[in-house]
Amino acid sequence: MITLLAIMGRGVQKTKGIGNFFGWSSTEDLEVVEENGAHAIFRKPVDDEDANCMVGGGQLNILAGVELIFAHRPKVVVCAYGPRSQYLREANGRSESGVMSNALERILPMPGHYPPFSMPRWDSDNDLPGPSNTKTEIGHILNLALNQSNRRVGIVTVSVHLPRVILFTKQYLESESFRDQNLAISFFSSEQVLIESSPKVFAPRVMTLHSSKAYRRNAEREARGIEAILSGTYGQGYEAWRPVNEGEGS
Repeated sequence: MITLLAIMGRGVQKTKGIGNFFGWSSTEDLEVVEENGAHAIFRKPVDDEDANCMVGGGQLNILAGVELIFAHRPKVVVCAYGPRSQYLREANGRSESGVMSNALERILPMPGHYPPFSMPRWDSDNDLPGPSNTKTEIGHILNLALNQSNRRVGIVTVSVHLPRVILFTKQYLESESFRDQNLAISFFSSEQVLIESSPKVFAPRVMTLHSSKAYRRNAEREARGIEAILSGTYGQGYEAWRPVNEGEGS
């Protein structure tokens, strides 16, 4: 069993609601990013033929997180645990941690009908200098695990993102700060968790996602990222492994 569940961030965007009110929400299964590769502040119509259409997956991560809360009964749950990414800072946007945590609370049953847990949030007034991305998020998760003595950690994200998450985590665990701390990490694919929980509901949705051109684009992009990590050329902020037309995202 895990004592700390970390639901990885996959970007948040503004979406139009009732009365032309714009609220913040996690990314859908697919999203159209900006030309530089960053998440778009305002959600764009999805077009799988668009070269900038990529895998989002924030909502899938939250839904999978709910299933893991019931299955593992963690003491602590965190969402997108880290400072705001550059695109949110530039727009003075909400923290992804706050947006995802609120979304998680909305879809859970009433208190008393699910296992109790605490949910620390990383608020928008707690920005730190330097980049905020997958690598730094994992570092914050592992530091929290040590600080709270929750050494059995579960990390969940969409499958296309998972190999890079695993590789970054391995690097941290081999570093001096974490090497002898007896951290036990379990990794979960959001799609797999959801298919196992409700195959009739989620199998068609996952099949649509995995057969999309966006998924193939993202898989190629992640493969370049892994190659850069292994070769030691993975950059900071606007990662060096991205093509010229790609910028900061997750």
